[in-house]
Amino acid sequence: MRPMKVINKFEKVLTDYQLADICVNPQYCSKTRHKLSKCSRCFENCPAQAIEWNDGFLTINPDKCTGCGICSNICPNGVFQSLKPDNIELLSKIKSLLSNQQDIVFKCNSDGNGTQSNAILVPCLARIDISILVACAAMGAKNIWMTVGNCRECKYKSCLGIVRETVNDTNRLLEFLGVSGNIGINNDTNSEPKAQIISRREFFSNLAQETKTFSSRILNTLDQNKKPLKRQGSLPTYLPLKRKILIESLHKLESLHKLEYKTGSFTDSPLFCKFAVNDNCTGCQMCAFFCPTGALEKVNINGKYEIAFKISNCTTCGLCQDICYRQAVHLQHPVDFRTVMDGSVESVINVKQSTEPQEYRDSDLVRSILSKR
Repeated sequence: MRPMKVINKFEKVLTDYQLADICVNPQYCSKTRHKLSKCSRCFENCPAQAIEWNDGFLTINPDKCTGCGICSNICPNGVFQSLKPDNIELLSKIKSLLSNQQDIVFKCNSDGNGTQSNAILVPCLARIDISILVACAAMGAKNIWMTVGNCRECKYKSCLGIVRETVNDTNRLLEFLGVSGNIGINNDTNSEPKAQIISRREFFSNLAQETKTFSSRILNTLDQNKKPLKRQGSLPTYLPLKRKILIESLHKLESLHKLEYKTGSFTDSPLFCKFAVNDNCTGCQMCAFFCPTGALEKVNINGKYEIAFKISNCTTCGLCQDICYRQAVHLQHPVDFRTVMDGSVESVINVKQSTEPQEYRDSDLVRSILSKR
């Protein structure tokens, strides 16, 4: 079955599983694109075990799904998007609160009503991904707190581990950038930062106004409803909204703090990696064909076809490495952070440089695509 037919069938199957709290975008799923994908992050980390992989299709049990939004944090390709609230609503709420306070507090909505609170309620603290925390810092938050309340009594014990990992990875990134501030886990629900209380009516009024007038780069350059980009010679690609938020937030931090990155400044953040190939590469181009975000792309330079890599678009999903039938692809750390901030595009494969007869490469390629997991 051709890849696009597989995606269309997969999308039809998931129609019955679209939930009020979670939007599912199946065309971005690594396992949908290629059977050799080893990605299993969503169903391994779903605390309710609502996500399963059966007979080549991802299925969501609506009776089990709690709408926690952890899948939207875990998935690197934007397959899942938490809707209550979505990321745009979160950014608008954050900006509104920062007009009255210096700190941002996130709380699980299981802690009771929060309509009269200066905290931001989310279905689960593990729903908050790194891009939202970095955006808080970019919008001027002095401290960001993940307040643990009923989380300690929550039956889904894995959630706090995800929260700690998200906080630690964000702090490491901000520390590398030299940005002051603190992102921490607060175990005391009674020690929230004091600030002017915003009523429910004020919140929705501010939210509507902020959504229209929010002029910072973080929101102005984001298009949540943008359709996947269809390119010749590849499957449709799309850069997840949270990736756009992260990159724009990093640019805003760079501008605010006048950060300077020279070539040779490196980071080993799990958010970034460098694409490299060894001598086993045959130039088959399948890494670019299946790449879900467009980080890898076949380009024509003066009549010569090459595979170009844009590091800022790479979400480190690992699909290119999983599907390479010659084990030629390697995702490497650390990376030169200047290339991330510059949006650098690097030529990594000369397609015309091939070490094997075309028939041999094609037969191996067919076996790779059609092979079972």
